[in-house]
Amino acid sequence: MGWARPIAHPGLAVATSLLAILSLGQRCLAQTPDQPVKPSLFRCSANTTSLTFALRSDFTDETLYGCPSGDKGSLPEAEGALASLKLDQRAHTTAIAGDGLLLGVLRYYPAGPALQGVMLGPYLQGNGTYQIPSGGQAEKKTDLYTAGGFLQVGLSNDLVQGQDYFRIRAGQARSNAAITYTTVVGEWLPYYGKVFGSPIPIGGVSSLTGGHLFYSLQPEIMIQYDHLDEGKNSYTIFSRKSEDLRVGPQLTLKLWVNTGLEPKITAQPLQTFLDNSAISLTYHGDVDAQSGARYSWAQAVYLYNSDPHYALSLSYGYGNMEATGNMASQVKIGLAAKY
Repeated sequence: MGWARPIAHPGLAVATSLLAILSLGQRCLAQTPDQPVKPSLFRCSANTTSLTFALRSDFTDETLYGCPSGDKGSLPEAEGALASLKLDQRAHTTAIAGDGLLLGVLRYYPAGPALQGVMLGPYLQGNGTYQIPSGGQAEKKTDLYTAGGFLQVGLSNDLVQGQDYFRIRAGQARSNAAITYTTVVGEWLPYYGKVFGSPIPIGGVSSLTGGHLFYSLQPEIMIQYDHLDEGKNSYTIFSRKSEDLRVGPQLTLKLWVNTGLEPKITAQPLQTFLDNSAISLTYHGDVDAQSGARYSWAQAVYLYNSDPHYALSLSYGYGNMEATGNMASQVKIGLAAKY
């Protein structure tokens, strides 16, 4: 990938600094067995820390909620970084694409009741596309990478018997079209009892261990600020000004089946298929507070997990892509990896 000229990269500087913090945290913040508190559905034991690296599709599946697991955990429902064949129905093109998010994650769960936890680290998010030449079209490569850091804090909310999570991430994005822009995203994610965030059985079963079909519903409010730093603009978010301030909600619904519960409801082949399947539906709508421009993105993803870390993925997305605001109508089929 070629850029217009080598310049200092603030996003990489942030990532490097936070990676140093992670390394220091791993040495200084060891797990302490003093007065351990039994882990709950919402958090780890008090006075525990963890240092991990995560590979995801985006920030949706990485949170303080629950406790990071060394084995299966919530990985089957996570989307993962994706290598895929992409069919763009608007541009009438076929391409090979790679999309993903790599994070260094330091988590700390304190003993106090008010502060549920703190999570921070560097991140590198990117997508690259190689357009397969056809019908006289020349080959085309597009890349967009964002490097930066993030911080997430979880606070107890006794009024709703849940938690409020606040996340901020900031970085600098670069494309092979010699475009550089700064991006800052703030998010509020409510995890309220058995309403938002937690797994809920479908079918009138009141216990978390008494159903077969489960869902989780995660709303959030997202504020996005972007500033065009360098280059000739080709992104919709900068079509009216060199900066934008988008505000709006996002809603993610995840569906999966647990056939390991009693009574058994399916034959073994179907049971295996259902156990390995997961569905994710996302809608994000926002408006630019400065220009009044409106954006929206809807996506449906089906995953078939060959094991907790790898899955076949089939997805369809339509609308304005979050990073650029450009319109897309695309089908992707490929292999997802998640750690």
